[in-house]
Amino acid sequence: MGLGNDKKNFKYVSLRTMVKTGDVKVIDPAFILTEKVGESYVKSDPCNYIQGELVDIKKSSYEWEKRKVYQVELLIYDPEDGSTYKVEMGYGGLTRSILNSLISVPDYSDIKIRVYRYTRKTDGKEIAGAQVNFNYSRDPQKAEWAVEAETLKPYFKKTLVKGNEEWDSFDADEFLANMAIEQIIPKLKKASPTLPPGDSTFGPGEESDVLGDVRQEREDRTHNVHSGNVQDSTSNSGPAQEDDLPF
Repeated sequence: MGLGNDKKNFKYVSLRTMVKTGDVKVIDPAFILTEKVGESYVKSDPCNYIQGELVDIKKSSYEWEKRKVYQVELLIYDPEDGSTYKVEMGYGGLTRSILNSLISVPDYSDIKIRVYRYTRKTDGKEIAGAQVNFNYSRDPQKAEWAVEAETLKPYFKKTLVKGNEEWDSFDADEFLANMAIEQIIPKLKKASPTLPPGDSTFGPGEESDVLGDVRQEREDRTHNVHSGNVQDSTSNSGPAQEDDLPF
């Protein structure tokens, strides 16, 4: 009581939407795990899904090169290895798609989030999409969107970025992030998940180094579109279900 060590075995994951080769950006959604090996930090090969028990969700932000970056964090517990994955998802279309599906899930004890690329039928544009399943190991059920595309339309507005008119999705991102937290947290508390204690993957002060490295990678593929908010301009769409949003 009062003093001790109760660190969790956290592993750090970032959700990416695209990769950049030279001056070319290509849609290539994936989860990337960053781990410490010896004195170095090593990134995993791109993974197209993450599976486990969702035990927490929250919004967070940080300053990067005098800009504020907004994101949603998921804590996903893997009972097989006793690890909890801290998944950072920057605001943007792919994160909205995941949150929109997670809101409708009734049971978070065994979920699977899969990300992929597809071609939108309306304009032939390459899009990053996501599919969320629950009760995956027992009787897989696909989670549908909780909020229709038409409902989200009023939350988008056009803005000027370096003289170019672009869609600003910040209000839509905030709307879905707030709704997800408001509706998911009570269901998590009702389930009362318990995480076993364990040694932290990283030592004192190392988490900021790891996440800083992850954030640098994210900065390489994003740009500022709303009062310092970093957005991903090529992912303003939902998952494979057809939408009629104007971008």
